[in-house]
Amino acid sequence: MAIQYYEWRSLTNAVNKVKRLNPFLLGMFFKRKEGHADEKIDVEIIESSAKMAQFVGKHAPPKLLSKRARKVYTFKIPRTFEGKVFDADELAKFKMSADGTYIGSVAERERQTQEFVLQELGDLKDRVINRRELMAAQALVSGVVTVAEGGVTNTADYGFVDGTHLLELSGTSRWGQSASDIPQAFVTHPRNIRRRTGNYNAPVVCTMGYAAADTFRKDPAVMKELNNLNYQVGRLNLNKGEDQPGVNFIGTYKNIDCYEYGQSYKDENDVEQELFPTDRAVFHQHSDNNRIHTGPIYRIDKANNQTLKIINEYLMDVTTDKYNTSVEWTLEQKSLPILHDPDSTVSIDVL
Repeated sequence: MAIQYYEWRSLTNAVNKVKRLNPFLLGMFFKRKEGHADEKIDVEIIESSAKMAQFVGKHAPPKLLSKRARKVYTFKIPRTFEGKVFDADELAKFKMSADGTYIGSVAERERQTQEFVLQELGDLKDRVINRRELMAAQALVSGVVTVAEGGVTNTADYGFVDGTHLLELSGTSRWGQSASDIPQAFVTHPRNIRRRTGNYNAPVVCTMGYAAADTFRKDPAVMKELNNLNYQVGRLNLNKGEDQPGVNFIGTYKNIDCYEYGQSYKDENDVEQELFPTDRAVFHQHSDNNRIHTGPIYRIDKANNQTLKIINEYLMDVTTDKYNTSVEWTLEQKSLPILHDPDSTVSIDVL
């Protein structure tokens, strides 16, 4: 069915169906989506607690405990709302193409018009996906997602603990320095993650910023192990994984898949920023607990002046100015990647 570029239902359906390349962090670690009927949500964050049995007296009742405590936190799902304006001349060109002013078959002219509409919709959707990818990076790197809305800065804190989930190497222990021990890091951190989560089956992945990845590749101890065919702790697999921009699969080392993440973005001041810190190595265990949450979108139904609550991942709306000389497409959504299980992650400043 042809996209009706003056009608919000048609555009909303189109933008939800537009297939864009899934960003790495979202696609790898936040695959699941959960929709909500309210923008303020209560979610469980799993926290570690003592796992050692406690002694009790002969006639004492049992100690009631939970190995992994679940605490409920309230988060507000942040909103994005962006638009594109097309004037009457641009819209006339759409119509001219569809009506056959340009050379080509009717089907070809219709296809060209649809492709243009999809390109514009895809651009709006890409901006949303990029924002979600940045929030996913913040969650994995710091355990805190920072959102600035209307001059107010809010944070969603997932409870990373210094020395447990957040580590910073110093002095000669930094990667590339005389006392660094990268091979041991690829044993210790995955082991600690599995011990805390109690999940010994889900794979652990290491994502590195490009400076950390360069240092990893050049490390003498790593190179020695990779080159020793009788001690195969590492291997290269050039055919593994999807082709994604800004992400390079390095190889498998000590049974840990290693990726270099080097994407950047431009902030509100048009300054280029790294999406993933260049000096960071993040060990993360796949967990279905970690997912992206989406919220409702509100509108006023002009036909009866009733408020609508739209439970949809995206809403593509259409408005015209009072002179009917232009039309504006707006794309609204609410989403927040949440690490329900902080123990699945160790983030290290390695340089």
